[in-house]
Amino acid sequence: MLKKVLLGLLALVVVVVIGVAGFGWSKASAFDASAAKVYDVPLPTVAVSSDAAVLERGKHLAESLGGCYGCHGANLGGGKVEDFGPLGRVRAPNITTGKHGTLASYSDGELARLLKHGIRKDGTTVRFMPSGDFSWWPDEDVAAVISFLRTIPPVDGEPGTFELSMMGKVLDQL
Repeated sequence: MLKKVLLGLLALVVVVVIGVAGFGWSKASAFDASAAKVYDVPLPTVAVSSDAAVLERGKHLAESLGGCYGCHGANLGGGKVEDFGPLGRVRAPNITTGKHGTLASYSDGELARLLKHGIRKDGTTVRFMPSGDFSWWPDEDVAAVISFLRTIPPVDGEPGTFELSMMGKVLDQL
């Protein structure tokens, strides 16, 4: 009798483990599919400016509401590594025109789409960029930030890294 109970408990544990693994695999696969999905979001028209007032507004937004320096570092050459323990690690990329920088390869419209929608040049999503915080910004403010970023000196910083564990992917999909 005890042997049957123990075998029954073992079978139950095996079924639970297989179920949890299947659930985790399905959620991690959904994360990978969503990260690989290409979104067809049209490029906005952006009127950048070299006007001192516009550049000052862009600098203010980048330093305050935009939080650019908080993630991308004091010189925007790549942020510090954020270690999320068992969830993964993220380093915000260099957003200057220097070595490993992304700014030179993006048009103004591509930068505006990145800021407002979190969509990269290739149409895929940017994870952990708070684009929802900028989506409500008026076009003039987006243009001011882009105008300001175009004035930042090149920095030979680090490329961004994004490493999410299976646990991080599962939690992102819940």
